[in-house]
Amino acid sequence: MAGIQSVHGTIERSRKAASQERESSSEYPPEFEQEIAQLKAFHSVAENVVSSIASYIRVIEPSPPHPPQMMQSELKQLSSVLDKASQNQFLDEPVALLPIISTMSDVTTALARKENAVNQEIYERVWKPLKSWLDEDYPRINRELKKCFEMHGEATSAMADAQRRPARASKAETMKERYEKQFKLCQKELDMMKMVQKHQYTCLKLLLDLQYDLHSYCEKELDKACAAMATAYGRLPQAKEDL
Repeated sequence: MAGIQSVHGTIERSRKAASQERESSSEYPPEFEQEIAQLKAFHSVAENVVSSIASYIRVIEPSPPHPPQMMQSELKQLSSVLDKASQNQFLDEPVALLPIISTMSDVTTALARKENAVNQEIYERVWKPLKSWLDEDYPRINRELKKCFEMHGEATSAMADAQRRPARASKAETMKERYEKQFKLCQKELDMMKMVQKHQYTCLKLLLDLQYDLHSYCEKELDKACAAMATAYGRLPQAKEDL
């Protein structure tokens, strides 16, 4: 799972790569290139997080206006089996192990319920916002950057041509102004990367907090269940005699 440290690492690697590229090219300001590198780094992190979450949170996409439904996990399926066993639905006569099976049913039900709630929150508050940025915002910014690069090449070529043919100076100036306008638009988009950075950090921190909460809850519930089953196991000899 990608964590906050991986964000810093990816950004730093991208900045170094951009710095090396600048050694052989000075077409754009260093700050502009750094912001592009940062954009790519955050895209990489968001892509990894979204892919990782999708690998263990299985969601049945709804038809509006119905909310999404989590697919039944193996834990929930196990809970259902244990619940039936604890009610002696598979056996003709009561057995001494039923209290232990009942405890196992209770704890797996509790864990499955907690897991589903946490996964639902991760889906809504982490996966969906990051996926939306990947599918909508990032492609839009990329299109504007591509347009900017193309205009830069056209304006540079037109200016060089105007030096040889002064009659084309007006056209070259128009193309230069169009490029500068597009460049400012891209700069504004890239300046908003600070907000994207804050948003992604918030999503990653929330993801880690939710997972920690889930693991802590599971550990606590399993400890209680183990203690209850140990007590029930100690009563097995007497229970067998009573049968």
